[in-house]
Amino acid sequence: MKRLSIVLFFLLMGAALWGWVRMNQPEEPLLVTEPLRIHQGVVTGGIDRDNPDIQVFNGIPYATARRWAAPSAPPQWGAITRDTREYGPECLQPRDRLNEFVDGVIEGAGMPWWKQLAAKSYLAARPVPTEAEDCLFLNVRTAHRGAARLKPVMVWIHGGSHQAGSGSQSLYQANGLAEHDVVLVTINYRLGPFGYLAHPALTEETGTSGNYGLLDQIAALRWVQMNISSFGGDPNNVTLFGESAGAQSISELMSAPMADGLYHKAILQSGVSSYNALHRDRAPLPGLRSSEDVGVEFLSSLVPGAATADDLRAIPSGAIISRVRVRKELTDYFLPTVDGKILPEPIGKALRDGTANHVPVMAGYNADEATLFYDRINSPTILHPDMTGSLEEREAMLEDVFGINSAKALQALYGMTSLEAWDSGAVDMLGDDLFGVHTRFLGRTNAQAGQPTWLYQFTRTPSGRGQK
Repeated sequence: MKRLSIVLFFLLMGAALWGWVRMNQPEEPLLVTEPLRIHQGVVTGGIDRDNPDIQVFNGIPYATARRWAAPSAPPQWGAITRDTREYGPECLQPRDRLNEFVDGVIEGAGMPWWKQLAAKSYLAARPVPTEAEDCLFLNVRTAHRGAARLKPVMVWIHGGSHQAGSGSQSLYQANGLAEHDVVLVTINYRLGPFGYLAHPALTEETGTSGNYGLLDQIAALRWVQMNISSFGGDPNNVTLFGESAGAQSISELMSAPMADGLYHKAILQSGVSSYNALHRDRAPLPGLRSSEDVGVEFLSSLVPGAATADDLRAIPSGAIISRVRVRKELTDYFLPTVDGKILPEPIGKALRDGTANHVPVMAGYNADEATLFYDRINSPTILHPDMTGSLEEREAMLEDVFGINSAKALQALYGMTSLEAWDSGAVDMLGDDLFGVHTRFLGRTNAQAGQPTWLYQFTRTPSGRGQK
């Protein structure tokens, strides 16, 4: 058995090496499409290798990004025809965070060790994508250019905790939707401190700060309204869909008046931001800081206290990424924040009070989703991370958040009645705390607003013995 394991190990290493060589060999360029005119000029795309009826237009700039400023108009290229067969640069991000998350997914999928090793080796062998601060690119996949009738449009917003990811990741580039009468758009948006850092110097310059990634998404939707009919898409039938931070982004867009009218339906997969209580200039809850306060601390080792907005923009981007790695705990604040302008009020309040833009919605989540996050949060609720210590100490923390009666009811409901049973029940409760409660809250408020609403929960568990 030991000898077989050694043979399998070397076979996998050989396969990984072969895969690395294959992935680092440049592919033949896609065949070029006929030219297509959009508002910025003329573009050519590529003919998909798997289905010649599908055309792909990648790396189209939908806006221009200047650090810690709202997106501005995209470039024009006049009489020059722009080749859009290659993806644009991804937004700056610390790669280790995304890699850690993906490794966690692989380890929790119940695969034997050698399959885990093969999956990790394959992913590690892939070349690191090009990155840039000016990263506001989108990709269009269509089989309906020139069709007599415009087709529904679906705009994908990628996940990654608002800190990582891109619209050009390979798992988002498939033909299924385009082959079923959809024009598919995938987008980049600014991430982490580049997308969501608030700071008094930036607020002094424009009256607000933070929410740059949210403004990017709105700019992408405006581009879709102006241009998607050229690709065969109907600008009056746009569905937003996204997963994790992408789903949260949809609830944020529903709460941002600037996005009203730019989309017509929504699909939210594992994420709603009704728990987000961040405010730009104040701390609304005990233990919660203002986004500006966190921004000042995050940049404190990189600029003096009296730094201007221009001083902040002069910080080398690499120094900002390094700071993310040193102060990971502060990245929980790099999220959309109530600023009275782009987000007038908390997402949960907007959904509850009917000021959000309610549209037909499908939303849902997965059973056991908190297994991906529990080791980091170490608590049954995001409202009080690191709920550890004796059973009595944990009970007291739970009561601080929910009150005595509710805390006791939650303990009984999830079976957190002893130290031995605590973690198992806490994982289940955290899944509801992060996903279930907020998904059902959005569904209820959306239905109360008179909009068609569907909820789902995936509960199927793969057969692997190690599946979490």
